[in-house]
Amino acid sequence: MESKWLKGILIGLVIVAVFVFGTLLGIIAIPTWIYLVVSLRKKRTGLIDDPFHQEQAIMRLKQIKLLLTIGGVSFLIAIPTIILHQAPVGISEDLAFAFFFIGIITLYVFAFATIIGLYLFLKYRKQIT
Repeated sequence: MESKWLKGILIGLVIVAVFVFGTLLGIIAIPTWIYLVVSLRKKRTGLIDDPFHQEQAIMRLKQIKLLLTIGGVSFLIAIPTIILHQAPVGISEDLAFAFFFIGIITLYVFAFATIIGLYLFLKYRKQIT
């Protein structure tokens, strides 16, 4: 019972830290995303080495690639929206707030997709090897 309370408190602290330190999360997620993309493109994953689990490994690679694609697209959406939020082009305050909100949400999607992709990458790599 104490273990469940401890896990709940730790998960709560992580959620609070993510919202308080969002910029730090984004800074950490960018090199992580680049590492995962490069390692998947060069086929240095260690996921398809076992011939008995090859079908499962291909499915897992597709999951990780989908998450990384979602993360990359959301990052590409976040950058122009945050720049448009800061641009002094006479945008109304409501539109500037919308750009800011979309930019922040897409940055969080990028960070979470990258973290989940890294988690799956490490989990599946450990299971098979």
